[in-house]
Amino acid sequence: EWSETKNVAWKTAVPGRGWSSPVVAGGRVWLTTATSVKKDTSLRLMAFDVQSGQPSLDVEVFKVSGTALQNPKNSHASPTPILEGDRVYVHFGAQGTAALSTSGEVIWKARQAYESQHGNGGSPVLYGDLLIFSMRTWHRASELTADAGARFSHHLVYRAGAHAFQGYHLWSRLGESADLQRFLQRATPRQRQAVGFPPPGHAYWNDETLAA
Repeated sequence: EWSETKNVAWKTAVPGRGWSSPVVAGGRVWLTTATSVKKDTSLRLMAFDVQSGQPSLDVEVFKVSGTALQNPKNSHASPTPILEGDRVYVHFGAQGTAALSTSGEVIWKARQAYESQHGNGGSPVLYGDLLIFSMRTWHRASELTADAGARFSHHLVYRAGAHAFQGYHLWSRLGESADLQRFLQRATPRQRQAVGFPPPGHAYWNDETLAA
């Protein structure tokens, strides 16, 4: 049972606005937030001592022009950070992705431009040496005009890599993408397997599929 005071060890105000979930690791509570700085937005990583709630880290990772949200119900800091060893990975959608040390030093930054109807939301996933996140999240659905308020939408879902491969026609078509070609040129067999390519020695690979 909890109230404003009952069974509450500590409370700490977090500046700004962010829907990211907190992550507890290394004796600290980690989260992201977005604060307004005049006409700009500061995208930040924060950490608090797990015992006292005292702030132990507050780092600006990105600063973007403007403060407007694509959806007033969202925030500029909705994806949840990832902690792995002495690394913290943060993702702010198209506004930027970064890796920091647990002491707050920025190790690398990257921006992948894409359109999103409602702003950032999906949290990244760490898989081996890959940091994976969704892009071009765009909801296309009918208005709420159907009977009983039903809404029709089209959903894109992922499946386990162990499932039967969809066929070489798919990757032959997507192979025209410059982004995919760059990824495949750099990727290891295991990295390719993470996005659905069969591993070396798989029955899928034959003269026909290799030629495609």
